[in-house]
Amino acid sequence: MKLYEIKKEYEDALEIENEEERALAISKTNELLENKVENIGKYLRNIDIDAESLDQEIKRLSARKTAMTNKKENIKKFLMGFMLLNGFTKIKTPLLSFTVSDCQPSVQIENESLIPDEYKIIEARVSKTKIKEALEKGEIIRGASLTTKKSLRIY
Repeated sequence: MKLYEIKKEYEDALEIENEEERALAISKTNELLENKVENIGKYLRNIDIDAESLDQEIKRLSARKTAMTNKKENIKKFLMGFMLLNGFTKIKTPLLSFTVSDCQPSVQIENESLIPDEYKIIEARVSKTKIKEALEKGEIIRGASLTTKKSLRIY
């Protein structure tokens, strides 16, 4: 039975004129509602378990991907080391070509505190915690307000 059907049964039960029959009908409807809500709760827990299982699988696959990426990089370093050690800058095969070349220059920061401010980017971020504290004290902050949402808790 669906929730809206249970609601309809409850409304019908309230219209029964005989007090004993009304009480019995309301009691049965409440029992139906409790069973339905409990089943919804069980379903939500199953969804949580499935989501947790997916999180674990994502972690496992992510670790596997990282291992494969590291393996690839290590093999490339090994091959490049071999080529440099033996004086090769290019090796061509029927399927692939391998070339050791210089990369674009990149900046390496040895000590960030010594870098002049003109080369630094300062990012402004909004502190929701400070805004909340100010709003709770009654301050008015343009562009911000306190909202209260509802949530369903299942114990």
